[in-house]
Amino acid sequence: MKKDSLVPNSVNYTARADWTNYGDILISMDKTFSWRWPKTGGVYVEWNHGHAGIADFTTNYVIEAHPDFGVASKNRYKSFWAKYNTDELYVGGATQAKYKTAVNYARQQIGKPYAIKTTLSSTNAWYCSKLVYKAWLAAGYNVGNAKTSFPIPSGIVGVTPYQILWDDNVFFYQKVK
Repeated sequence: MKKDSLVPNSVNYTARADWTNYGDILISMDKTFSWRWPKTGGVYVEWNHGHAGIADFTTNYVIEAHPDFGVASKNRYKSFWAKYNTDELYVGGATQAKYKTAVNYARQQIGKPYAIKTTLSSTNAWYCSKLVYKAWLAAGYNVGNAKTSFPIPSGIVGVTPYQILWDDNVFFYQKVK
């Protein structure tokens, strides 16, 4: 899975990639990433949905959609992701050009807001796994089609980090350290 260091000119990025991990998918199913889902009558359901991100062109930067800051590229590979039992995954058969396409697509979403209740077709708001899924879909790979028994609360239509983790197109590369 060695990728070259040249990044194509794009609207968002014209420099060279300075690490070979760009485009890799980061998934953590740590219980830290759970969400209290309101049900009728004031009852909440705890939902451990995990978290997903895509490695940016710059070393240790990860593009992610997060409730605190929307879509952003943050220097959090070691300071954040390494703390939460994160798997780094690669997309089987993807060329360097496809990795670059996925990262450039994710970069085009930087600055957009976070929303858990959004459709997969909307490009106005993002949640973590939707960002990763759509970035790789733009590169020609469906990485969120795993059929799982993972429970999804009503009101969310889309893809979860769990579905990406168990998809047939992604493979374990390493633990984030």
